[in-house]
Amino acid sequence: MKLIIFLSSLFIFNSAVLQCSNDEQNVADEPIIKKNAPCNIGELPSTSLEKYFNCSDTRYSLNLNLKESHHIIHSQAEFNQLATSSCEFNIDFTYYDLIIGKKQLTSGNQSINYEYTTTDCITKKLKVIFIQDNTLFAPNITYHRLVPKISTNEILEVELVGY
Repeated sequence: MKLIIFLSSLFIFNSAVLQCSNDEQNVADEPIIKKNAPCNIGELPSTSLEKYFNCSDTRYSLNLNLKESHHIIHSQAEFNQLATSSCEFNIDFTYYDLIIGKKQLTSGNQSINYEYTTTDCITKKLKVIFIQDNTLFAPNITYHRLVPKISTNEILEVELVGY
């Protein structure tokens, strides 16, 4: 009888462990940005091309045919026309848009932080925060965020900070 209880307990434990392992695998296989996610007030999902496509730092290597402005790219053809890079980006523009821009900085750049938020589900705000250093090199940097599709009735505001 003790053997039956022990084997039953072992079976239940193994099933639970395997289920947890499978759940963790499924989460890892999900896209970084949830497609067609409902709007929540506050922070919105976004990611970088580096993270999504496993590319190196694109601040300097993603060349953009823009000057001191930003643009929302809605298609691969539009991306190919405006940007060139050593990394290959095949973005699924059915679900995503790419907010991309260029900025001439006054000193060297350590990194860029991003906040993508909404307060009313209609106005989306991308805050681009340049973390500067004291080097004299003043680069012209490309910044970007891959975001869920922005509909025609939504407004995008881009705020640049710290340059």
